[in-house]
Amino acid sequence: MSEARAKLGGRNVEFKIGNVEQIPLPNASIDAVIGNMVLHHCQRPEIAVKEMARVLVPGGRLVLSDLQEHSHESLRKEHADLWMGFKMDYVQMTLQKSGLDGVSVEALSSCCSETKERGQITIPMFLAVGHKS
Repeated sequence: MSEARAKLGGRNVEFKIGNVEQIPLPNASIDAVIGNMVLHHCQRPEIAVKEMARVLVPGGRLVLSDLQEHSHESLRKEHADLWMGFKMDYVQMTLQKSGLDGVSVEALSSCCSETKERGQITIPMFLAVGHKS
């Protein structure tokens, strides 16, 4: 969090630590939620997305980036990954089911990850966005 504070400190940004599946904030209290590489660590990704949508004000935006579906099982052990990424149509459906509009999910250029077992591996990522009406 210190790196984020260094980059964004002094702006209209407040940092809090919490559980994304039970965000400790009231309904409709946040302008934007940015989740980078968080979904594949969530036990219940659909609940996490619903929580992110819940705290957004009308017009608020959700932006998620994460791994596309892959088969690198070693990441479960080495990086505590609960999910081996996600299909992009699943991500789109999840955002829509959470009440977000204007949902778009796009493939990003690959993300490299280093593992003890396999060295450098390349895993495709996605960028998902939506807004609350």
